[in-house]
Amino acid sequence: MIALFKIKANAGFFVYICDSAGYLGSVGLLLYKEFFMKDLSWAKVLMQFSYLLTIICTCLLIFVAIFFNRKIGVKGPITGILDRMPINSK
Repeated sequence: MIALFKIKANAGFFVYICDSAGYLGSVGLLLYKEFFMKDLSWAKVLMQFSYLLTIICTCLLIFVAIFFNRKIGVKGPITGILDRMPINSK
């Protein structure tokens, strides 16, 4: 992603972003459970949030795949990227 956008950065920035998102999710889950789902057990709350997170992550994955394919100018299926990689060229 750094190379695609041609920005100066390092992997530490992305580690920080992922770590922050994890902490935000943990705090959000704790607050939501305490204020809106007091009567439910932790097992049910975690199962509901895992289902919700699965749906959200799948939608984001599809969106990101489409976005980056358009960003690099791929006009065909996603697998077309693999054919243009230097490791696969002969």
